[in-house]
Amino acid sequence: MDSQLKDQLMKAMLSSKKMLILITAKAEIPFAEIVILTHIYQLTNKELTDDGVRVTCIKDQTHISLPAVSQQLRILEQKGFIERKTTVKDRRITLVTLTPAGYEILKKVIDYRDQLLEKLVLEVGEENIWKYIEMSNRIMNCLEDTIRKTE
Repeated sequence: MDSQLKDQLMKAMLSSKKMLILITAKAEIPFAEIVILTHIYQLTNKELTDDGVRVTCIKDQTHISLPAVSQQLRILEQKGFIERKTTVKDRRITLVTLTPAGYEILKKVIDYRDQLLEKLVLEVGEENIWKYIEMSNRIMNCLEDTIRKTE
């Protein structure tokens, strides 16, 4: 593979992350905190639980180290966006839930994101967006398979 193709591929992959950062730029909290809040929300809905989400599930979902997740959770708890509690059955298990303030900040981010995405689809075209999604998924699946095979 020639170096120009490698450079352009990396630039395109980094632009995907930059898009996420731009979408969340108007939020009142840093991107990394929004990522954690979003995963807590999604995992809560996926597991259909009001009790909370295990910290290890957040770690697995985000592919972030446990110490880094714990640090982000500590910050989010100090800001009043999440609550952490241990289970009665096993005090080693910590469950995390969003607070009303956490839901509110996440709703602001999601509303703004939805506005931007609607404008993007209008500008770029729905067919092109679907092509982008399909290609991004193929690249991600290939990348994950390649990494899995080398481990």
